[in-house]
Amino acid sequence: MAWIDFLDDVVEKYGEKVALFEQEKERSLTYTDLKKEIDAWAWTLSDLGVKKGERVCYLRTNSLEHITIFLACSKIGALFVPMNFRLAAGELIEITKRVEPIAFIGDGPCSLDLPEVFPYYDQQDLKPDYQKGEFKTEETSLSDPLLM
Repeated sequence: MAWIDFLDDVVEKYGEKVALFEQEKERSLTYTDLKKEIDAWAWTLSDLGVKKGERVCYLRTNSLEHITIFLACSKIGALFVPMNFRLAAGELIEITKRVEPIAFIGDGPCSLDLPEVFPYYDQQDLKPDYQKGEFKTEETSLSDPLLM
């Protein structure tokens, strides 16, 4: 059982209660909706080739997606690497070289310079894949080096 599987129990208990609220856009997700979003993003990332132990860089302002993509990475076993949108292009390049991500997610004002800053990444309009349903997590053990 992976730590992210706690969400199944929470959905069962609190399904229609608000789990997250984004004040700026006045959006909210219930626990049921949160689980659907996490599963959809996990499928999207998995279809991009993201696997356990690989890194996913995230460059956006704060939003509900920040949490859902972080939790989707957890479902896959991938490492979520949030990047500060206030950093200069050179700093972002240096971090990316060190981290060696398999995928990069960015949008809005943060991604205006993505082709210039990250020329070796394909810029895709990523959307969560709702067609595939629940994403099953792999079994993990406490000796897993990714938990250390």
